[in-house]
Amino acid sequence: MVPGVYNYESQYRGDSLDEIEFAIINDDTGLPIPLTGATLKCQFRKPFNGSTVLEITDGSGITVTSAVNGMFVIDTFLIGWDAGLYVYDVEVTFGDGTVRTYVRGTLNLISDSTI
Repeated sequence: MVPGVYNYESQYRGDSLDEIEFAIINDDTGLPIPLTGATLKCQFRKPFNGSTVLEITDGSGITVTSAVNGMFVIDTFLIGWDAGLYVYDVEVTFGDGTVRTYVRGTLNLISDSTI
């Protein structure tokens, strides 16, 4: 299984990043992967082992919108980091302890002149 890729459009540093909804689908069957009993974690960081600038989890930055249909939202948040390129991914830990990464991508922050 290869994670799906979602690269955010470039954003201005200091602006709010709008929420986005994801659906986790089984590549083989085309059916949703249920998130019932699972926990989700997402980290944003600079590429190549940079320190984490934001970690969000289900209930704290991630909202599961339909567990049975494998749907969740990365909630709106303020981007208060330095300008530059960031990477992120979303890990799901299932009730049996299995961990899978289903989403990954990038977020490019542009410097703004209003601080």
